Amino acid sequence: MSQSRLRWSLVAAFYAILASGAAMASSVTIPDGFLSIQAGIDSGADTVLVRNGDYDETPEAYRSLTLKGIGEGRPRVRGLLITNPISLSLHRGFSDIEFTAPVTMNTWNFHARILDIAFDHCTLDSGLVHSYYEDPEDIEYLTLANCEIRGGCQAVSYVVTMQSDTLDDGGDLFLSELRKPVATRTLDDAEVKVEVAEDVFREITQEAWSEDILEADHHMRNLRDSIQSEIKGMIGLNMKVTLMVPATIPRSEGGKLRRVVDLRKL
Repeated sequence: MSQSRLRWSLVAAFYAILASGAAMASSVTIPDGFLSIQAGIDSGADTVLVRNGDYDETPEAYRSLTLKGIGEGRPRVRGLLITNPISLSLHRGFSDIEFTAPVTMNTWNFHARILDIAFDHCTLDSGLVHSYYEDPEDIEYLTLANCEIRGGCQAVSYVVTMQSDTLDDGGDLFLSELRKPVATRTLDDAEVKVEVAEDVFREITQEAWSEDILEADHHMRNLRDSIQSEIKGMIGLNMKVTLMVPATIPRSEGGKLRRVVDLRKL
């Protein structure tokens, strides 16, 4: 059994003990209580406080926790891995930390979906990468507040919130929901295609369905503008919205929508 799998098995057993009524410390401090950040995470504490300094490790945040830098200056950590092996352990919060190597999210466990991941006052020197996901809604909320992101950003989330952030090298943050982003070069060039429900279309006209009718109707134009405004309010970016005739957005085998179509030439 690999070291990572063994850790997850031990932590799952630990959570079972907690459920039966055992108590635990609410916070630990690195390096006062533990020499490494990973040891602090493995302790099961709700909050892991990290003092200023250089940490030559890439800790794995595999459970609900808050990881926070304290003291003068931000601790410098060699990257971060976010995973989801444990069901019902969904929140990951990170604040006041500089990550000098890539921050990677790998949400392979479809039994532990709808994660809530938040970064606040962090610097991601080598960017943010969502390396693997089972479903576009593995991450329900991805929040980046007052962060500086260098080296690009590639992530998929149901809701993306960015507040006062700097994204130096571009990237793509995709909403899943019932919308279908079409990525070109960056998010600024993305297009969201939205199918109009059949009953709504019938209220407009009894003629053959066409995109020209959708464009000509002022109610549909208002709907399109409303969707654009809502998207901008959620992620802070203007995106082109195109209303589509019912059942015209391509489906994959089994009838599910193909949520993201990447038209970039990489």
